[in-house]
Amino acid sequence: MRGSSCVLFLRFRYSKLPDMIFGEGGLTGELTGELRNVKAFQTHEKRDILMAPVESPTKNGGTGTILHRPPSSDWLRKLVAWSIAGSALLLLGGFALVGTFLTLIFVVPLLIFFSPVLIPLGILLFLGTAGTIAALGSFVAGVSVISWTYNYYAGRDPPGSDRVDAARERIVGTARELKDWASNYSSQMRAAPSA
Repeated sequence: MRGSSCVLFLRFRYSKLPDMIFGEGGLTGELTGELRNVKAFQTHEKRDILMAPVESPTKNGGTGTILHRPPSSDWLRKLVAWSIAGSALLLLGGFALVGTFLTLIFVVPLLIFFSPVLIPLGILLFLGTAGTIAALGSFVAGVSVISWTYNYYAGRDPPGSDRVDAARERIVGTARELKDWASNYSSQMRAAPSA
């Protein structure tokens, strides 16, 4: 492979090191430039043979020549590692599925046999747990409200106190407007002549 595809590969491969491998003239169409390091070229010659040009479709509908590289050992190591990890996870998932089915096979008859006792016991446990959680939640909410109120009136500005102040000012302003409207309305009713 001493044609143009080899030139393209070597130009791409050694674009940062052209003087180390090629002569002053650089790359030409048929590799006629002088090689300073013939040994470096020969070590890559076997790899170049594996780099056969292949016609492949491009995005715009045409075809282009691309060079396929053989997989590197790093890529192969990653593939093996991911394959082993995936296989182990599939094996663990299979064990979990088989274990679940075996557990159901042995447990379902016991649940059916003890269901006259277990169902009321389950209902009792559910209601007891729900009541305890509701009581604890109410207790925590009550302590939080008391703590917030104490901090608010102590002047410590707890979170949300600015919204409470704004709401209180709106309520007071609306009450004043309603009081003024009622007093104006009553004075108009007194001043109006009776018919």
